[in-house]
Amino acid sequence: MGAYLYIRGQDAHKSTWVAIIQSQKIDLNETTNLTFWYHMNGNGIGTLSLYMVTSDNVTSNNESNMLWIRSGRQSPDWLEATVSLQPSVFQLQFRATTRNHFASDIGLDDVWLQSEPKGVIVSFLIILE
Repeated sequence: MGAYLYIRGQDAHKSTWVAIIQSQKIDLNETTNLTFWYHMNGNGIGTLSLYMVTSDNVTSNNESNMLWIRSGRQSPDWLEATVSLQPSVFQLQFRATTRNHFASDIGLDDVWLQSEPKGVIVSFLIILE
């Protein structure tokens, strides 16, 4: 049925590990909300951040491109986040930073654009650094 993205910190190859999850190109004609669910619970949790990448700002880790960020333990429950996106052509990029620790896993689920009555699920490609 459904699936979610799970970044497992225990599998990190070095003390700090970054997983980059990048969307396909998105072309918005109107202001739209992006909604997603995330899970960050454990003593070794790093950071989950969301960036907007355009042809003008190819490097994703620039603070001016950051749309949302959370660091450290958040909750034992899944939490919902909503970010407003302005009309433009861009890619979304989640960056999950974990530590080589059994309690540093990060989950990401149900990423969708609320531009249509039923919304549009955003598909992603995973890149490991």
